[in-house]
Amino acid sequence: MESVKICPGCGNECTAFESLCSHCGADLTTVVSLAGTPHVPTPTPPIPGKTCPDPQCGASNPPGQQICLYCGARLDAATQSDPVSVQVTWPWGTTRLNAPLAIGRDPSFSPLAAQLADYLDISRVHGLLRPLPDGSLEIEDLGSKYGTLVDGVVRRAERITISTDTEIRFSQAFTVHLRFFRS
Repeated sequence: MESVKICPGCGNECTAFESLCSHCGADLTTVVSLAGTPHVPTPTPPIPGKTCPDPQCGASNPPGQQICLYCGARLDAATQSDPVSVQVTWPWGTTRLNAPLAIGRDPSFSPLAAQLADYLDISRVHGLLRPLPDGSLEIEDLGSKYGTLVDGVVRRAERITISTDTEIRFSQAFTVHLRFFRS
């Protein structure tokens, strides 16, 4: 029978070669491997899988996982009841979108006008990004000259709601990426 290690932190049965508990992340380097009768953990109700809260990772992890299998971040930092945040990756950096944001080259309309000034195919009053209370995001094209592409589909004078990671193209050379995660 295969040797196992019993996690001192949560009682999870781990393989003998693991150095960290796959359930809670506890250090197993000093835990002695056991051979013979496998440990029978106390049954617990199933836990739904969790998405890594790290905005640079965001990987899906199996049910019961407490640390991200991909980056090591603690998964209990975010739960399904936590609010959803939208991260926007612009050509100049990444920000979180916490309030409605106007997109355009007119300084009286958009706080991004200075960054967008050289993108002549972005209209002066191009569009709006609005976070909604349910965690989704509303994208509205305000009748811009060339429209707004959302995941490759042209939207003109149209309002759509999204709740999954999305690519938005406001001009031929100006693309932003939206990423949804629990904060």
